[in-house]
Amino acid sequence: MDMSPHFCGACGAVLLLGAGGAPSCDVCGASLPRGDANAELKLVTRRRLAPSETLRQLTEAATDVGGAQEAEISETCPQCKNDKMSFHTAQLRSADEGQTIFYTCLKCKYQFTHNS
Repeated sequence: MDMSPHFCGACGAVLLLGAGGAPSCDVCGASLPRGDANAELKLVTRRRLAPSETLRQLTEAATDVGGAQEAEISETCPQCKNDKMSFHTAQLRSADEGQTIFYTCLKCKYQFTHNS
């Protein structure tokens, strides 16, 4: 007895055997004649052409995080001795290690990193 699932050609849901032994779809109501259940199965994939509103919002939010403004801190620049620098952090190493801090001097634009 073949126990592999068969899928509805109309909506893609799993077909169940109906009372008469013919596969039928509980989702859209489509049914196949009894002999078609043993026919060769075809894989059909569908692709959405327009992304959902939720996906669009998540993509925008992820993009906005990368472009966030850097914070200012009272830190002395090793190059020009200015007392103000900007910084941002990123998790570049494994999760059980600290973040990498990227410093930029507001005066001379010298940059350096510190692994916390």
